[in-house]
Amino acid sequence: MSRIARDAGFVVLLLAVAASLSWFFSKVRQTGVENYLGLLGNSLFAMVPEGKDKDQLKKKYGQFLADVAERKVPPEQVEQIAASILNLSNASQGLTAAQAETLLFLTEMPLEFGKGTAVVVTPAPPALPGAVSVEGDSAVPPMPPLVAALPAQSTPEKWEAMQERIKMMYEFNYRLKGELAGLTPHPAAVQRLMHFSLAPDMKITVVVNDSLKQALLKRKQLAIAKELERLEKEKRLVWQQNFSTQLSLDQERLKHELQRLRELQRLGEPEAMKALSSLHSLENLSPKSAADSADFQAELK
Repeated sequence: MSRIARDAGFVVLLLAVAASLSWFFSKVRQTGVENYLGLLGNSLFAMVPEGKDKDQLKKKYGQFLADVAERKVPPEQVEQIAASILNLSNASQGLTAAQAETLLFLTEMPLEFGKGTAVVVTPAPPALPGAVSVEGDSAVPPMPPLVAALPAQSTPEKWEAMQERIKMMYEFNYRLKGELAGLTPHPAAVQRLMHFSLAPDMKITVVVNDSLKQALLKRKQLAIAKELERLEKEKRLVWQQNFSTQLSLDQERLKHELQRLRELQRLGEPEAMKALSSLHSLENLSPKSAADSADFQAELK
Protein backbone atom coordinates (compact mmCIF):
# COMPACT_ATOMS: atom_id res chain seq x y z
CA MET A 1 0.00 0.00 0.00
CA SER A 2 2.84 2.31 0.88
CA ARG A 3 4.58 1.52 -2.42
CA ILE A 4 1.41 2.21 -4.39
CA ALA A 5 1.04 5.53 -2.61
CA ARG A 6 4.65 6.40 -3.38
CA ASP A 7 4.21 5.49 -7.05
CA ALA A 8 1.01 7.49 -7.23
CA GLY A 9 2.73 10.45 -5.61
CA PHE A 10 5.61 10.15 -8.06
CA VAL A 11 3.19 10.16 -11.00
CA VAL A 12 1.43 13.23 -9.62
CA LEU A 13 4.81 14.94 -9.21
CA LEU A 14 5.78 14.14 -12.82
CA LEU A 15 2.46 15.47 -14.06
CA ALA A 16 2.96 18.66 -12.05
CA VAL A 17 6.47 19.11 -13.46
CA ALA A 18 5.20 18.47 -16.99
CA ALA A 19 2.41 21.01 -16.51
CA SER A 20 4.89 23.56 -15.14
CA LEU A 21 7.26 23.04 -18.08
CA SER A 22 4.37 23.34 -20.51
CA TRP A 23 3.32 26.62 -18.89
CA PHE A 24 6.92 27.87 -18.86
CA PHE A 25 7.57 27.19 -22.54
CA SER A 26 4.17 28.59 -23.45
CA LYS A 27 5.06 31.74 -21.50
CA VAL A 28 8.42 31.97 -23.30
CA ARG A 29 6.67 31.75 -26.66
CA GLN A 30 4.14 34.38 -25.65
CA THR A 31 6.69 36.84 -24.32
CA GLY A 32 9.11 36.55 -27.26
CA VAL A 33 7.44 39.27 -29.28
CA GLU A 34 7.02 41.47 -26.18
CA ASN A 35 10.79 41.33 -25.62
CA TYR A 36 11.48 42.83 -29.03
CA LEU A 37 8.62 45.28 -28.66
CA GLY A 38 10.23 46.31 -25.38
CA LEU A 39 13.50 47.01 -27.20
CA LEU A 40 11.60 49.00 -29.81
CA GLY A 41 9.89 50.89 -27.00
CA ASN A 42 13.29 51.87 -25.60
CA SER A 43 14.21 53.24 -29.04
CA LEU A 44 10.98 55.22 -29.09
CA PHE A 45 11.53 56.63 -25.58
CA ALA A 46 15.07 57.71 -26.50
CA MET A 47 13.64 60.09 -29.11
CA VAL A 48 11.33 61.85 -26.62
CA PRO A 49 12.61 64.50 -24.16
CA GLU A 50 12.32 63.84 -20.44
CA GLY A 51 9.23 65.05 -18.62
CA LYS A 52 5.74 64.12 -17.48
CA ASP A 53 4.61 63.53 -21.05
CA LYS A 54 7.36 60.96 -21.54
CA ASP A 55 6.36 59.21 -18.31
CA GLN A 56 2.79 59.07 -19.58
CA LEU A 57 4.03 57.66 -22.89
CA LYS A 58 5.88 54.89 -21.04
CA LYS A 59 2.71 53.99 -19.16
CA LYS A 60 0.70 53.80 -22.38
CA TYR A 61 3.38 51.73 -24.06
CA GLY A 62 3.43 49.43 -21.04
CA GLN A 63 -0.32 48.96 -21.44
CA PHE A 64 0.24 48.21 -25.13
CA LEU A 65 2.73 45.48 -24.19
CA ALA A 66 0.23 44.06 -21.69
CA ASP A 67 -2.47 44.03 -24.37
CA VAL A 68 -0.11 42.26 -26.78
CA ALA A 69 0.70 39.66 -24.11
CA GLU A 70 -3.03 39.00 -23.72
CA ARG A 71 -3.47 38.91 -27.51
CA LYS A 72 -5.86 41.87 -27.46
CA VAL A 73 -4.04 43.59 -30.36
CA PRO A 74 -4.27 42.04 -33.85
CA PRO A 75 -0.88 40.83 -35.15
CA GLU A 76 -1.22 43.14 -38.15
CA GLN A 77 -1.35 46.20 -35.88
CA VAL A 78 1.62 44.94 -33.87
CA GLU A 79 3.67 44.72 -37.08
CA GLN A 80 2.34 48.13 -38.12
CA ILE A 81 3.64 49.72 -34.93
CA ALA A 82 6.96 47.85 -35.08
CA ALA A 83 7.58 49.06 -38.64
CA SER A 84 6.75 52.65 -37.68
CA ILE A 85 9.13 52.64 -34.70
CA LEU A 86 11.95 51.19 -36.80
CA ASN A 87 11.46 53.96 -39.36
CA LEU A 88 11.38 56.68 -36.73
CA SER A 89 14.47 55.33 -34.98
CA ASN A 90 16.36 55.48 -38.29
CA ALA A 91 15.28 59.06 -38.95
CA SER A 92 17.63 60.52 -36.29
CA GLN A 93 14.99 63.09 -35.32
CA GLY A 94 13.43 63.94 -31.99
CA LEU A 95 9.76 63.35 -31.28
CA THR A 96 7.24 64.89 -28.96
CA ALA A 97 5.39 62.52 -26.66
CA ALA A 98 2.18 63.31 -28.57
CA GLN A 99 3.77 62.23 -31.86
CA ALA A 100 5.00 59.00 -30.30
CA GLU A 101 1.57 58.30 -28.82
CA THR A 102 0.08 58.52 -32.30
CA LEU A 103 1.61 55.12 -33.03
CA LEU A 104 -0.20 53.60 -30.06
CA PHE A 105 -3.45 55.17 -31.23
CA LEU A 106 -3.34 52.72 -34.13
CA THR A 107 -4.42 50.00 -31.70
CA GLU A 108 -7.59 51.96 -30.87
CA MET A 109 -8.63 52.28 -34.51
CA PRO A 110 -10.60 49.58 -36.34
CA LEU A 111 -8.11 47.50 -38.31
CA GLU A 112 -9.91 48.09 -41.60
CA PHE A 113 -9.61 51.87 -41.00
CA GLY A 114 -5.82 51.73 -40.76
CA LYS A 115 -5.10 49.06 -43.32
CA GLY A 116 -4.76 51.50 -46.20
CA THR A 117 -2.08 53.54 -44.48
CA ALA A 118 -0.13 50.42 -43.42
CA VAL A 119 2.51 52.43 -41.51
CA VAL A 120 2.08 55.98 -40.24
CA VAL A 121 5.42 57.35 -41.41
CA THR A 122 6.04 55.10 -44.41
CA PRO A 123 3.11 53.61 -46.33
CA ALA A 124 2.94 50.18 -47.98
CA PRO A 125 5.89 49.01 -50.11
CA PRO A 126 5.69 49.12 -53.90
CA ALA A 127 4.52 46.25 -56.02
CA LEU A 128 7.29 44.92 -58.26
CA PRO A 129 5.55 44.05 -61.57
CA GLY A 130 4.24 46.61 -64.05
CA ALA A 131 6.98 49.26 -64.11
CA VAL A 132 5.96 52.71 -65.33
CA SER A 133 7.74 55.99 -66.02
CA VAL A 134 7.35 58.80 -63.48
CA GLU A 135 8.86 62.27 -63.91
CA GLY A 136 11.76 61.11 -66.05
CA ASP A 137 12.68 58.08 -63.92
CA SER A 138 12.55 54.68 -65.56
CA ALA A 139 11.41 51.38 -64.08
CA VAL A 140 9.49 52.91 -61.17
CA PRO A 141 6.90 50.37 -59.94
CA PRO A 142 3.37 51.74 -59.57
CA MET A 143 1.83 52.32 -56.15
CA PRO A 144 -0.25 49.45 -54.81
CA PRO A 145 -3.93 50.16 -54.10
CA LEU A 146 -4.68 51.82 -50.78
CA VAL A 147 -7.02 49.02 -49.74
CA ALA A 148 -5.20 45.86 -48.65
CA ALA A 149 -6.79 42.49 -48.09
CA LEU A 150 -8.62 42.06 -44.80
CA PRO A 151 -6.52 40.06 -42.34
CA ALA A 152 -7.42 36.49 -41.51
CA GLN A 153 -8.37 35.44 -37.99
CA SER A 154 -5.43 35.33 -35.56
CA THR A 155 -4.05 31.90 -34.67
CA PRO A 156 -1.12 30.74 -32.49
CA GLU A 157 0.80 29.96 -35.68
CA LYS A 158 0.13 33.47 -36.96
CA TRP A 159 1.47 34.98 -33.74
CA GLU A 160 4.62 32.85 -33.88
CA ALA A 161 5.24 33.86 -37.51
CA MET A 162 4.73 37.54 -36.62
CA GLN A 163 7.14 37.21 -33.70
CA GLU A 164 9.81 35.78 -36.00
CA ARG A 165 9.33 38.59 -38.55
CA ILE A 166 9.67 41.34 -35.93
CA LYS A 167 12.75 39.64 -34.45
CA MET A 168 14.27 39.26 -37.92
CA MET A 169 13.65 42.89 -38.90
CA TYR A 170 14.87 44.31 -35.58
CA GLU A 171 18.13 42.36 -35.75
CA PHE A 172 18.59 43.13 -39.45
CA ASN A 173 18.14 46.85 -38.81
CA TYR A 174 20.66 46.73 -35.94
CA ARG A 175 23.28 44.87 -37.98
CA LEU A 176 22.84 47.02 -41.07
CA LYS A 177 23.44 50.16 -39.00
CA GLY A 178 26.73 48.65 -37.90
CA GLU A 179 27.72 47.81 -41.47
CA LEU A 180 26.84 51.30 -42.70
CA ALA A 181 28.99 52.89 -40.02
CA GLY A 182 31.98 51.55 -41.94
CA LEU A 183 30.63 52.66 -45.31
CA THR A 184 29.57 56.24 -44.72
CA PRO A 185 29.99 58.79 -41.89
CA HIS A 186 26.48 60.16 -42.38
CA PRO A 187 24.10 59.07 -39.58
CA ALA A 188 21.04 59.54 -41.81
CA ALA A 189 22.30 56.96 -44.32
CA VAL A 190 19.98 54.23 -43.04
CA GLN A 191 16.90 56.38 -43.59
CA ARG A 192 18.04 57.13 -47.12
CA LEU A 193 18.65 53.47 -47.91
CA MET A 194 15.64 51.61 -46.59
CA HIS A 195 12.31 51.84 -44.87
CA PHE A 196 10.03 49.35 -43.18
CA SER A 197 6.43 48.93 -44.16
CA LEU A 198 3.58 46.46 -44.46
CA ALA A 199 3.14 44.55 -47.69
CA PRO A 200 -0.38 44.04 -49.08
CA ASP A 201 -0.46 40.79 -47.08
CA MET A 202 -0.23 42.97 -43.92
CA LYS A 203 3.21 41.60 -42.94
CA ILE A 204 6.28 43.69 -42.12
CA THR A 205 8.63 44.15 -45.08
CA VAL A 206 11.78 46.16 -45.71
CA VAL A 207 12.18 48.22 -48.89
CA VAL A 208 15.87 48.73 -49.71
CA ASN A 209 17.61 51.09 -52.12
CA ASP A 210 19.08 48.87 -54.83
CA SER A 211 22.34 50.84 -54.68
CA LEU A 212 23.09 49.23 -51.33
CA LYS A 213 23.45 45.75 -52.82
CA GLN A 214 26.30 46.75 -55.11
CA ALA A 215 27.98 48.83 -52.39
CA LEU A 216 28.05 45.86 -50.02
CA LEU A 217 29.20 43.38 -52.65
CA LYS A 218 31.95 45.77 -53.77
CA ARG A 219 33.30 45.89 -50.22
CA LYS A 220 32.76 42.14 -49.69
CA GLN A 221 30.27 42.63 -46.88
CA LEU A 222 29.19 39.03 -47.35
CA ALA A 223 27.49 38.45 -43.98
CA ILE A 224 24.92 41.22 -44.39
CA ALA A 225 24.61 40.45 -48.12
CA LYS A 226 23.57 36.88 -47.25
CA GLU A 227 21.02 38.22 -44.79
CA LEU A 228 19.60 40.46 -47.49
CA GLU A 229 19.38 37.44 -49.77
CA ARG A 230 17.54 35.46 -47.10
CA LEU A 231 15.01 38.24 -46.56
CA GLU A 232 14.49 38.49 -50.30
CA LYS A 233 13.94 34.73 -50.58
CA GLU A 234 11.32 34.91 -47.82
CA LYS A 235 9.62 37.78 -49.68
CA ARG A 236 10.19 40.18 -46.83
CA LEU A 237 12.54 42.43 -48.82
CA VAL A 238 11.99 44.53 -51.94
CA TRP A 239 14.94 45.98 -53.88
CA GLN A 240 13.79 49.44 -54.95
CA GLN A 241 15.20 51.32 -57.91
CA ASN A 242 14.71 55.10 -57.95
CA PHE A 243 14.34 55.04 -54.18
CA SER A 244 13.86 58.80 -53.80
CA THR A 245 11.04 58.82 -56.35
CA GLN A 246 9.27 55.99 -54.58
CA LEU A 247 9.54 57.78 -51.24
CA SER A 248 7.93 60.81 -52.85
CA LEU A 249 5.10 58.58 -54.07
CA ASP A 250 4.76 57.17 -50.56
CA GLN A 251 4.44 60.69 -49.19
CA GLU A 252 1.73 61.41 -51.73
CA ARG A 253 -0.12 58.32 -50.54
CA LEU A 254 0.16 59.55 -46.96
CA LYS A 255 -1.32 62.89 -48.03
CA HIS A 256 -4.23 61.06 -49.65
CA GLU A 257 -4.77 59.19 -46.41
CA LEU A 258 -4.78 62.46 -44.48
CA GLN A 259 -7.38 63.78 -46.90
CA ARG A 260 -9.47 60.69 -46.24
CA LEU A 261 -9.22 61.43 -42.52
CA ARG A 262 -10.33 65.01 -43.12
CA GLU A 263 -13.39 63.77 -44.96
CA LEU A 264 -14.21 61.34 -42.17
CA GLN A 265 -13.73 64.16 -39.69
CA ARG A 266 -16.41 66.16 -41.47
CA LEU A 267 -18.70 63.16 -41.08
CA GLY A 268 -18.02 63.16 -37.36
CA GLU A 269 -15.87 60.02 -37.10
CA PRO A 270 -14.32 60.25 -33.58
CA GLU A 271 -11.29 58.12 -34.52
CA ALA A 272 -10.41 60.43 -37.38
CA MET A 273 -10.86 63.56 -35.29
CA LYS A 274 -8.49 62.22 -32.62
CA ALA A 275 -5.81 61.07 -35.08
CA LEU A 276 -5.73 63.96 -37.52
CA SER A 277 -3.59 66.51 -35.67
CA SER A 278 -0.91 63.99 -34.74
CA LEU A 279 -0.81 62.56 -38.25
CA HIS A 280 -0.20 66.06 -39.57
CA SER A 281 2.92 66.37 -37.42
CA LEU A 282 4.20 62.91 -38.37
CA GLU A 283 3.77 63.65 -42.07
CA ASN A 284 6.89 65.82 -42.08
CA LEU A 285 9.10 63.17 -40.47
CA SER A 286 9.41 61.17 -43.70
CA PRO A 287 12.58 61.99 -45.67
CA LYS A 288 12.04 64.65 -48.31
CA SER A 289 14.61 63.06 -50.60
CA ALA A 290 16.82 60.02 -50.68
CA ALA A 291 19.96 59.03 -52.49
CA ASP A 292 19.48 56.90 -55.58
CA SER A 293 22.17 54.67 -57.04
CA ALA A 294 24.47 57.29 -58.60
CA ASP A 295 24.22 59.71 -55.67
CA PHE A 296 24.82 57.04 -53.06
CA GLN A 297 27.74 55.48 -54.90
CA ALA A 298 29.35 58.93 -55.09
CA GLU A 299 28.78 59.46 -51.35
CA LEU A 300 30.54 56.20 -50.52
CA LYS A 301 33.71 57.11 -52.44
